[in-house]
Amino acid sequence: MFRVLTVCTGNICRSPLAESLLREDLPAEHFTVSSAGIMAVPNGQVPKPQVRIGVAMGIKDLPLHRAQMLTEGKLGVSDLVLALSRGHRKRIVRMDPQVVRRTFTLREFAHLASHVTPADVEGCIPESASTLHAAVEAVARMRGMVPPPQSHEDFDVVDPFRQSRAIYKLSRDQLVPAAE
Repeated sequence: MFRVLTVCTGNICRSPLAESLLREDLPAEHFTVSSAGIMAVPNGQVPKPQVRIGVAMGIKDLPLHRAQMLTEGKLGVSDLVLALSRGHRKRIVRMDPQVVRRTFTLREFAHLASHVTPADVEGCIPESASTLHAAVEAVARMRGMVPPPQSHEDFDVVDPFRQSRAIYKLSRDQLVPAAE
């Protein structure tokens, strides 16, 4: 089982939406997807504007989500950690430096992965536990090889918590293409 962990601040807006989208798209027989927050209030609930966005996208499980705090244990068992901002990524790597090669922002991972070829993945297979682990390693090797976007902020998903409806939509519009 390949374990994906999405991480944001409170685990009530961005990371639950990313978790739901990835869980919907990745085959359950090969993947488990979960989420956590670096400053989560345990059992916190997804705000109504985010629930509405999820419902409009056909995601019905957001009202059932309860926030969980990020722990070293969750990081240690994750094969891929997708942070929703560069600040989250930095905090994750400080918490457990061993996860640096498998921790990205969601948008960074999507950007780098778009440059990975099947040959890149095959080149990582001998030193990886599986093809999926090889793919993550191939993406990690693209760091510094692929030109970054014009602004490093393009690797972040804006935090919509307690913001306007427009900011919730902007957050969705940044997150969804990267998750896909």
